[in-house]
Amino acid sequence: VSLPATARVARAIISIAKDSGKMTKEGMLLPKLTQAEIGKISDSPRETVNRAFSELRDKGLILPTETKQVLIPNVDNLTAWIKSAVED
Repeated sequence: VSLPATARVARAIISIAKDSGKMTKEGMLLPKLTQAEIGKISDSPRETVNRAFSELRDKGLILPTETKQVLIPNVDNLTAWIKSAVED
């Protein structure tokens, strides 16, 4: 079963967070990566990553930081969203 593009990107974000993220009081902070780098990890073009980021940001599942990093305020919420996206 292939995942919807946004779910693929979200799954890659969680994988990056587990491997090299840093827990802060605001949530899980990812290392600085470009959208193209996240695209390679998620097997998605950069444009798809850009759209996925917009969708996830609009849902409050990820937040951009001033240092151009990605913050996941609640990893469990993002994981639950991926599961619901797959079931739809």
